[in-house]
Amino acid sequence: MDRKFATELRLLIDHLATRGVAMLSVRQGDERLRITLDAGIAPQAQVQPVTIAAAGPGIFHARHPGGADLACIEAGDFLFSVATIGEGDEILEQHSAVVGFGTPLIRRKGKT
Repeated sequence: MDRKFATELRLLIDHLATRGVAMLSVRQGDERLRITLDAGIAPQAQVQPVTIAAAGPGIFHARHPGGADLACIEAGDFLFSVATIGEGDEILEQHSAVVGFGTPLIRRKGKT
């Protein structure tokens, strides 16, 4: 793995972690890349509540259709994870609601 690719991958992982994303799965043809973030990668405790918004249009699922505590947006044949739902998180949008880019979905309570 070259240094530029490793740096870009680290930036992507940091970007996902700061937005509360637990997993990213990308498929192209028969190839698939899955990045699952460990709890140890999560950002430091936050003082202010954080609102997680939709990164694109689709149908909001407050729980993954498989039953996991993972909020997702369904867009066509794709299911994009938004965030793992934790204790104290407030769901701002109704399950199965059609949402657009920037729609507030989850309010994550700040930690003291």
